[in-house]
Amino acid sequence: MPRWDHIAYQTEGVDYYIPVLFRYSATFEQKVPCFVGDLTRGLEKWEKEIQRYYPNGSAFWLLGNHPIRKLTVQGYVVSWKWKFIGEIDYALFKIDDCTREAADIASLLPCKCSKSLILQNGLPNINLSGCQLKMHGSMNKYRELDVESIEVCTGVLKEVGFWRMAMQWREVLAEPWVIDEKALNEAFLSQDEGLGPNTTYNFVHWLEREAYKSEMQISGEDRPSGTTQELLLPMDLDYVNSVVADGNWCGNEVVVESANDRDSSPVEARQLADPVVELVSQKSDFSLSDYRRLLTEYLICQRKNEISMLNTFRNPTLMQVLRSLLRGKCEISRKEEEEQQQEDEEASRVFAQAVARLADMGVARVLAQGRILNLQMLQFCYTQASARIAVLVAMRLNTGVLDFEALCNSVNLLYQKPLNGILLDIYKRALRCATENPNSLVRSWWIEMSSSSTAVVHFVRVA
Repeated sequence: MPRWDHIAYQTEGVDYYIPVLFRYSATFEQKVPCFVGDLTRGLEKWEKEIQRYYPNGSAFWLLGNHPIRKLTVQGYVVSWKWKFIGEIDYALFKIDDCTREAADIASLLPCKCSKSLILQNGLPNINLSGCQLKMHGSMNKYRELDVESIEVCTGVLKEVGFWRMAMQWREVLAEPWVIDEKALNEAFLSQDEGLGPNTTYNFVHWLEREAYKSEMQISGEDRPSGTTQELLLPMDLDYVNSVVADGNWCGNEVVVESANDRDSSPVEARQLADPVVELVSQKSDFSLSDYRRLLTEYLICQRKNEISMLNTFRNPTLMQVLRSLLRGKCEISRKEEEEQQQEDEEASRVFAQAVARLADMGVARVLAQGRILNLQMLQFCYTQASARIAVLVAMRLNTGVLDFEALCNSVNLLYQKPLNGILLDIYKRALRCATENPNSLVRSWWIEMSSSSTAVVHFVRVA
């Protein structure tokens, strides 16, 4: 099985590597000459698509898949002002080098430089608007260049020299960085990972090992090591069936849920269930969409912002649904050991893809090189959805609009159409919680899609 744990993110055939490998890149230890337009576009892609796969507060960012810490820029100052930040006097200005996609779209780079640094480099203590400056520095979290060295470009030869150097580096940055096998082996051998070039393992084994190594990170300081507040208990069969049954929606298809159709609550079912009895019938016909839906439901139920990836993968109900899904794909003619190995690898792949799907949409983040799943955005979405449902129920309305795009905007999540399924599951979870109370005035509810980004919930109230 090929090794892939050195990859933090992959898209369109380009690998984005984990930070421990950055020292093998051509850019990480260099002050990379860049054009302002390339920086602006690169930072936008980094913030929207890539940053979520790396630790918060990192001192680097990625231009393409090339790690950047320090860079060099050159351009004309188009604005200038002085501002005290704390006890330090800073010059805040923007530069333009005319590298823009269109004539009417300006590409300006905000810069921040202390007054003392300007004087140390021999520049006058005046407004430098209109001057051409060459600067070294690093990008901060506000997309500003923190200037570490500054000088005035005093001639055409210096300007042309910088452009030539920047064009050469632009060719390097245009090609994706691919780490060679020798450097990869060296990096892992230098770590205390025990991953030699001939190591064979699957995703489950790797997660188990990493979970044991980082047990203190997963468990909190206020409880004994090894315990967790995650919901590791299986979900009851009736609840699983209700989640799966009302999940098959498309277009304007109606989704119906009755609050009084269940004989017992999920809590009662958990108390009565025998842990030895199988939770899911072996003959149940589960689809990949069912597994994704149950995984989302499981994640919504978590009380912690960050949970163990391994515990999520090994949840009894999710695992049994996954194995039930995969059994139909296995070839009967294979030997039992080969079939089991194939099933384990396929389960690892399906789980990894399901998690990656949530991460790609921005509702979850994978941290600590795949050991931790951050659910903060998913919980924000659920909180907003619950508040919306609570208002509709309290106002005793018969119908209410569920606007997916408005929900995303309220939590600063970029809306995209594939999010509709996840957001609908979140609303359905909120509806179940709001109506499962015996004193609830809502007897049942149903949902219909009214447009590509909105749905209408209908309430049937107790007479």
